Amino acid sequence: MKTAFMPRKKQFWLYHGLGVFTLSIIELVTAVLWPHAVGFKLISGFILWPILFTIAVLIFRWWYNNNVGVRGWTGKLISVVVVYSAVSAFIIASIIVAILLPVFIAEFVTPEQLEQGYDYFDLIISMVGNATLSGNLFIAAWAFIYVFVKESWRARDSEVANLKLKNSLKEAKLSRLSNQLNPHFLFNSLNNIRFMIHENPQYADAMITALSEILRYSLASSENEKISLQEEIAIIKRYIEIITLQYEDKINFSLDVQQSDLRCLIPPMSIQLLVENAVKHGIEYIREGGVVRVTIAVRNRQLQVEVRNPIPIDAVENTHRNTGMGLVNVRERLQLLYGEQASLVAEKKGHLFVAEMTLPEEIAA
Repeated sequence: MKTAFMPRKKQFWLYHGLGVFTLSIIELVTAVLWPHAVGFKLISGFILWPILFTIAVLIFRWWYNNNVGVRGWTGKLISVVVVYSAVSAFIIASIIVAILLPVFIAEFVTPEQLEQGYDYFDLIISMVGNATLSGNLFIAAWAFIYVFVKESWRARDSEVANLKLKNSLKEAKLSRLSNQLNPHFLFNSLNNIRFMIHENPQYADAMITALSEILRYSLASSENEKISLQEEIAIIKRYIEIITLQYEDKINFSLDVQQSDLRCLIPPMSIQLLVENAVKHGIEYIREGGVVRVTIAVRNRQLQVEVRNPIPIDAVENTHRNTGMGLVNVRERLQLLYGEQASLVAEKKGHLFVAEMTLPEEIAA
């Protein structure tokens, strides 16, 4: 999009006006301290110079904004500014001298000199040269300040745009990961219910009731990045009820958490997925069953969650088991939400599989 020649922002005119007014005041002070050619100085400093100076800098602004390639020049841009300011200052000085010198010639040349046929060339060269030097300085300073401010704003806007893009990508990834939870969990739960429908319809009915509550929680929590630990534990217990109905005495559940830690915030379904992984990739393959132990504690301003479960003897040397989709999902969500401040380490320790999740302590309001 092309930049208009005349700026529309009031902020630009405010700063520019203050700068021009300051230069005019300097010219006024000069006229008072050195009362020579006062009329020339006042008309030049308060009328002609502000107008011509404004036109010159607006031309530079228009050229700079409409030539995107020059923003990366750096060294070349400095040369362009120096040359442009010198040329424009010379033109402005020439115009001012051409307009005002004939009117105020008596302030520079005595009547005696006029009668003797005064040669104006040296006077014009001197006046134009002096005005060019000062004008060159002001125009170059304006141009460099404008480039610096403009690029600072562009860098800031670019940074804000990048942050918005990163947040949008983060939200999209979190949404994708949350959407993975429902089909994954639903499939496993329906599979459990399928086994129970013919064996024990009453148990199947209880499992469906518990499942509906879990799905309601899952759908509601997918709208939030974090929920309280108390909510997560409540749904884990409902999940254990479903699993217990299917496996009966094969599974035992142990939970160790302090009441004061229940207000901590965690990603929804994170601990539930670790427990589900312990059941589906551990307890389910052990004929005599086992205990899923969940230990939750806050240490050094970090919430530490540990889920332990036994693994079958033939899986101790099997590196492919106990790496379900749930662990991948939790790990990715932790990375998106906390970066390097959170981690999930899952490994075999003898005949146990241990998943350790660590994340910063956050308390629900």
